[in-house]
Amino acid sequence: MTCIIGLIDNDTIFMGGDRCEASGWCQRTLAYPKVFKLNNEFMLGVSGKARVAGLLMFGFKPPRQKEKQDDHEFISTDFVDAIRKRLKDGGIAEVKDNMEDTNANILIAYKGKLYTMDYRFYVRLIESGYEAIGVSRDCAMGSLYSSAEKDSSKKILLALKASEYFHMGVRGPFDIKSMKFDNNERPKMTRPVKKGK
Repeated sequence: MTCIIGLIDNDTIFMGGDRCEASGWCQRTLAYPKVFKLNNEFMLGVSGKARVAGLLMFGFKPPRQKEKQDDHEFISTDFVDAIRKRLKDGGIAEVKDNMEDTNANILIAYKGKLYTMDYRFYVRLIESGYEAIGVSRDCAMGSLYSSAEKDSSKKILLALKASEYFHMGVRGPFDIKSMKFDNNERPKMTRPVKKGK
């Protein structure tokens, strides 16, 4: 279940998420957010098993990036390896079809960039400037693409509300957090261009 959205706006990354926990036809509202900060360096949003968010929110100590290490390399190796160990120690990582499986996807904000980590630890650097994960990803992405709203937090809220309206696996209240970064760290992003008539 879940909808997590990340959006880069100038020198700030915004991230929002819902609080739905669903099992079969049952639905509950979580008492804690699925979007959170770590050491004021990272912002994470977790879609999937609720325990994954708990393990990373409480007691997880991210590694330090090595000098001259590329950001993408750091997230894809040291950072994800630390997440993998934390989840394995917490009894979450399972072996399915001879591969480890976390039953969760994670949206990661670090140094002005957005990354996704899928349930098998594959990391992807996002170049569009925004991304969504969870069961209503497509609905959220469509809302983000077509929204004329200029305020980033309102744009995310609108996408979350659209997801809640159209998908039974998304439910408020919604949490939206932001984190500033050095604009010099931000990569050149390519945003989808709307075609004119």
